[in-house]
Amino acid sequence: MRRGGHRDQVFLATKGSALPRPSPNLWSADGTPDWNLARRTFEGAGADTLRHAVDASLQRLGTDHIDLYYVHVDDLTTPLSETLEALAGLVAAGKIRYLGWSNVRTWRLERIRQLCDRHGWPAPVAVQQQHSYLRPNPATDNASITGHEQLDYLAAHDDLTLVAYSPILKGIYDDPARRAAHGVMESYAGPDTDARLALLTEMAADLGVTPGQLVLAWLLHSTPRVIPLIGPRTPEQLESALQALDVKLTEDQLQRLAG
Repeated sequence: MRRGGHRDQVFLATKGSALPRPSPNLWSADGTPDWNLARRTFEGAGADTLRHAVDASLQRLGTDHIDLYYVHVDDLTTPLSETLEALAGLVAAGKIRYLGWSNVRTWRLERIRQLCDRHGWPAPVAVQQQHSYLRPNPATDNASITGHEQLDYLAAHDDLTLVAYSPILKGIYDDPARRAAHGVMESYAGPDTDARLALLTEMAADLGVTPGQLVLAWLLHSTPRVIPLIGPRTPEQLESALQALDVKLTEDQLQRLAG
């Protein structure tokens, strides 16, 4: 992007607030990261942190603006007014065009929107959450996973778009062995997931696509509006994901999948 002169053809999104604060305890002697400590010690969304993070991103990326800037992890310790006022200043300075929030609960989204409305600050237009075809089990309490309440909220506010990360849940739909061993399934395991996986596999076979492709197609047909955020690591994975764009689902098929 920087060398090719194609900046105007790129919609650039990046994030701030989630780097762990430096600590020698973040790494064990064998180099293994301590993720629990990292998740408890995010740098947060303070005004100075965000201003420095944006400037550093602009420098590294070789551009003068970011199209969409997310608060990566909702910071419950910094006053929202401080975070929002700082972001408004970055928008006014032309460094950011649109704002997003990630890993956030619904009540916080509403509070953010209220403050933006009251003070005339730019409000988020995108909410990036983990969202897929499987539904989290009732025991899951994770601010990062979209649940029924948040979907209802987004359906009622069409100025917000759900950007779904991990839409194919680390590739578990197409690989039963991976599904059985992967920790991502801890949030979803249960009878509802078993039933949805069986239906998904059956319908994918009928349509001549993979279960993962069907999940992406289902998300693209979803209400409220969903943008699946894919993360291919190989050209083959990219090609497979792009084939979901050609999968057209009927109302009957969508109703079956929604059951």
